[in-house]
Amino acid sequence: MQAPKYEYTFHSFWIESPQHPKRKVNVLSPFPEAVEFAIHPAPDEHVTPRKATLSEQLWARFFNSERPSKSELIDFFEGLRRCLKIGLSILESIDMLVDSAKSPTFRGIIASIHLKMKEGDTLSQAMERFPKAFDPFVIASIAAAEEAGNLPESLDKITYAMNQANQLKKKLIAGLVYPGIVVTMGIGVVVLLSFTLIPATANNFTKFGANIPWYSLAVANAATIIRTYWWAVPPMLIAAVLFREPVVKAWHSNVVQRSLVKTPILSPVVRGLALSRVLRTIGTLLGCGVDVRTSFQLTAAAAGHPDYRKYIDNIAKHVLNGDEYYEAFLRERHLVGKDGQRIANYMLIGSKTGDISAILDSLANVQEEDAFRKTEKLPKILEPIIMAALAGVIGIVMASVYLPTLLLAQEVIKNR
Repeated sequence: MQAPKYEYTFHSFWIESPQHPKRKVNVLSPFPEAVEFAIHPAPDEHVTPRKATLSEQLWARFFNSERPSKSELIDFFEGLRRCLKIGLSILESIDMLVDSAKSPTFRGIIASIHLKMKEGDTLSQAMERFPKAFDPFVIASIAAAEEAGNLPESLDKITYAMNQANQLKKKLIAGLVYPGIVVTMGIGVVVLLSFTLIPATANNFTKFGANIPWYSLAVANAATIIRTYWWAVPPMLIAAVLFREPVVKAWHSNVVQRSLVKTPILSPVVRGLALSRVLRTIGTLLGCGVDVRTSFQLTAAAAGHPDYRKYIDNIAKHVLNGDEYYEAFLRERHLVGKDGQRIANYMLIGSKTGDISAILDSLANVQEEDAFRKTEKLPKILEPIIMAALAGVIGIVMASVYLPTLLLAQEVIKNR
């Protein structure tokens, strides 16, 4: 089904009850009739529409993306699985999970799913209307589970896969926090020097009618640019937030991803993350009952890296032409380096046992553990490199300031 483009409308309400203080609920929904499901008041609560301020509406429109956070999605699918396990219907489960949404947009999306299911959509069809919120592999897994009648089990696999991916992302971010702080402090020092010490040194040369050495002049010109155009930084940051979709698209482009893989320090981490994502995705899809062709197509689309997309596409061709999984993975092992042979060996076991999904999940676990270890080592590797680079930059700036000052002082003493 072709996903339609919806126009989201902002709604705001006060919810009051005798026992609790008044609370505010904001909803961004493409369907006005879905808003009643999004409010979700208790029987003793009273709902009153409120007029939102212009700043609230602008904030909601520009800073509440249709793409919910990973934690929101995990909470939603995990809650849905638990509700189904205890015997609630899908509609009852979704109605209970509206309050799990942290953002007004996702609250509106959950309410819209509830509305469309009441109108006759299945869960996967309702989710398919919101491709930015739900990945294609999730929608395909749920569609296959609905057909097979094992939705709770499939939701368990989906939440596990999402949890693992989220943990890897958190580890990577945590590993880059310290290097990021060091880089920020170094930039702050250079900016501070640009506004204080460097202009004072340049003025001294001007007063005495001396020529500034070329290396000091280069630093002084760079400092002048920073002082003159500092006002351009806030608009650039705001533009990056408002137009983040093109930034994200550029980050996932083939050029950037291939560059990351070729970077010596980052290469093991990037390759490990990409390979674990590929193996986890295809294992989850096959485990949920999605057909082989669709599983490989969705995995290739979710690979996020051209080399691994080619790896999956080539394996799919071999499998669909009648080759065993072991043979298909063995033929393309060269595309993923040293891990290719190990994966092929595991697939030989899977071909004999017939449980390809379990083998792929096991391989994904191995790759994720390896990626965890490499991510934890990343700050230790980056720290000395960043410190050396910052020391070099600050050293060049300080030398460009103090060495000419000493030369100027010598000239002044000679001319007395």
